[in-house]
Amino acid sequence: MRKWAKRLLWLILIVFVGIQFVPIDGRSPVVDPKAALHPPPEVETILRASCYDCHSDETRWPWYTYVAPVSWWLASHVHEGRENLNFSKWNEMTANKQADTLSDIADQVSTGAMPLPLYLTVHRRARLTPEQVRTLTDWTDAAMKQIEAHSAATPPPATP
Repeated sequence: MRKWAKRLLWLILIVFVGIQFVPIDGRSPVVDPKAALHPPPEVETILRASCYDCHSDETRWPWYTYVAPVSWWLASHVHEGRENLNFSKWNEMTANKQADTLSDIADQVSTGAMPLPLYLTVHRRARLTPEQVRTLTDWTDAAMKQIEAHSAATPPPATP
């Protein structure tokens, strides 16, 4: 092997080992039960298996999430997922935001956009069956109707 190739391999190894010391924020905040979503059990089972790793504060961080540079990408992805939708903070959203989010959930799972295909390559059990998609869309429809009914029954605030 040429001298420059050996040096390059050593440099790559040193950089790889060195980046392992750059930590990620792989903590999951404590979940406040009052703020969290409490769907029916069959829906919760599906959400936990297919959505919670990226869309809740109950992320399971497998061993490979601590190996850089994969760790950086996954931590960034989870933080972005939580920003877009966090089931652990469901009740902190307004009723309108919840209804919009339920509609988005139905669209995303119906079209196969969620769970992300890349996530499914590693987490095969997260793949949604047609029955699970139907369960989720039925739930989102019912929950949206419940929000609409509650909003219609609640009088608007008095004007000063």
